[in-house]
Amino acid sequence: MTTSNPVSKITVAVPFQIYPPYSGGQLRVFELFKNLALWFDIDLVTLAHAGQKECVLEIVPGLREIRIPKSTEHQEAEDALTREIGVSTADVGLPQFYKLSPAYIEALGKSAGSADAVVTSHPYLYSAIREVSNKMLWYEAQDVEGSLKPKMLPDTDGGRKLALETVKIEQLCCMDSSLIMACSHDDGKLMENLYGTESSKITIVPNGVDTHKVKFISWKERVQKKSNKEEFNCLFLGSQHGPNTDAVNLIIEHAHHLSEVNFLIVGSVCRDFKPDCVPANVKLIGTVDDEMKSALLEKADLAINPMTYGSGTNLKMLEYFAAGLPVVSTPVGARGLDLEDGKSAIITDINQFDNAIRLVRNSRTDEIDSLVNTARRLVEKNFDWQVIAENLADTVQKRGLLKSEKQKRPNKKAIALVSPNIKEIVGTRSIFIWGAGSGGRETLELLRKKDTQVEGFIDNDPGKWQTDIMGLRVYSPTALAGFKEKPFIIIASLYATEIKQQLNSYGYIDQSDYKQRDLWMPYIFLW
Repeated sequence: MTTSNPVSKITVAVPFQIYPPYSGGQLRVFELFKNLALWFDIDLVTLAHAGQKECVLEIVPGLREIRIPKSTEHQEAEDALTREIGVSTADVGLPQFYKLSPAYIEALGKSAGSADAVVTSHPYLYSAIREVSNKMLWYEAQDVEGSLKPKMLPDTDGGRKLALETVKIEQLCCMDSSLIMACSHDDGKLMENLYGTESSKITIVPNGVDTHKVKFISWKERVQKKSNKEEFNCLFLGSQHGPNTDAVNLIIEHAHHLSEVNFLIVGSVCRDFKPDCVPANVKLIGTVDDEMKSALLEKADLAINPMTYGSGTNLKMLEYFAAGLPVVSTPVGARGLDLEDGKSAIITDINQFDNAIRLVRNSRTDEIDSLVNTARRLVEKNFDWQVIAENLADTVQKRGLLKSEKQKRPNKKAIALVSPNIKEIVGTRSIFIWGAGSGGRETLELLRKKDTQVEGFIDNDPGKWQTDIMGLRVYSPTALAGFKEKPFIIIASLYATEIKQQLNSYGYIDQSDYKQRDLWMPYIFLW
């Protein structure tokens, strides 16, 4: 009788929740380890926003997400630092705040105890890992954070301090790791130069795309399907991330010179812009689900990527290629993909974007079809997640790090995680959003997509009282005293700690009468 070898186990420490994935970072972790689970048993130990429910999700056979919410103390410290710095510190604040979430440290230690290797996705949980485990460490480097963060953080004492701490923690991570998964050859070389990292530790694990899920449409088909032959739509996908925000600012500048072109901006990057402050031909669509994103990839005529700085590779480029969209990108936007101008995409400096967009619009069908077909073949060969995971498993085996025998897993689709209907939680009570800024506006959009009625906004800013935002009135907090039945409050503000104190003083109970929304996640969970 033969016995099969035990499956090696990997524990991955992740500074954000993974399922369902929306942002580029979530998608990378989700797709990479979902496909790698054909070789290994994998635990993703993720750190969620405070107030969420601790849970264990089997995403696919062999891959679990162990989701642990931050403690209230941790969340409040992070929110205070974010207000001080002016940008999100959910990641860069972790080295100083992770000890405030002992439940996460306990869960990480428990999973790592039975693991053969521990992975840190981003460097920020390195110290937490070493507090609970001395197992072999791998670094899943989505970017070179020590190079990227100084460009994203403000040039203030607080910003510079966080940038320096990021460099230090990433250097420690690189020195201690047996394997470093870099997104591109450029990133690998940068780690060697910045930290003296041994090149033998580095393997290239690029961003990818699930080519089986993305419908390819040729340029000829796109032209035939257009109901309005004069309409021309340019698509940009982006999360709320400094390089993406700067790219949208550049799109807005170019939109003034291209009034005949519609620019469709999709993703949480839209939070950084007010609809009434952009040109009429710039459409801020916001966060969308997979079905809507697929429809937009099908409707668009051109995809653009006017990035001027960044690290790693842009996952959006691979989605564009897989869908058959012609792409105009800056060299920075195309970094790490080894693209040749005019072969798979049009690569040009930002000051030539107007001309490049017009060039695509006026090109012959056969020219553009050649471009998009070459790009699709490129992603199928080099950037499909199944190919990437198989190459990584092979590297792990050849380097003698772990045995990687492919498993016969049950053919089971990823779970569908569905939040309960909000009305099931709040009953017949009215719903108000506390916070009439960008977070409140986006929260209203998300609720409206779920056909959930909101009565209005609450805000502490007297300048907003009795004004209308997106068709709803903004009220003073004192208005809450006028209701016979307490309305349910969704907090959508960076000042959540202070707002909770106010609500508590009014007799409102956390979870029962109000819930804080994680503004950095483009969806709403109310359990």
